[in-house]
Amino acid sequence: MVPEDTASDPYGDSTKQHVSWSEAIREQCSLIQTGLLRHNDKYGSSIFRPVTILSSIGAEDALRMRIDDRIRKLGNAVTPEEERELVDDLIGYLINFRAYMHTHEPQIWGAFD
Repeated sequence: MVPEDTASDPYGDSTKQHVSWSEAIREQCSLIQTGLLRHNDKYGSSIFRPVTILSSIGAEDALRMRIDDRIRKLGNAVTPEEERELVDDLIGYLINFRAYMHTHEPQIWGAFD
């Protein structure tokens, strides 16, 4: 029996079967976690210590600005590779933002509903 959350190709190829969406989500979360931890090992927690030579912006505002910037650029992405890179950046910044907010407001940012 086919798992309930397994569907045929949403892009119209009825001969293709996708892995279950649950498995696809697990796989993507694992890839994201590996990439974020690799970035953190390589660059440290610099995202929480923004370079503020000409400004006095804090970590939360710096994250918000980076998220805004990636959303703006996403609308102008030309190639699939550029779009993937921007989406990856955006996911990374959003996860870092959530982690940052959780450390400051755990009662609000504790659960994922």
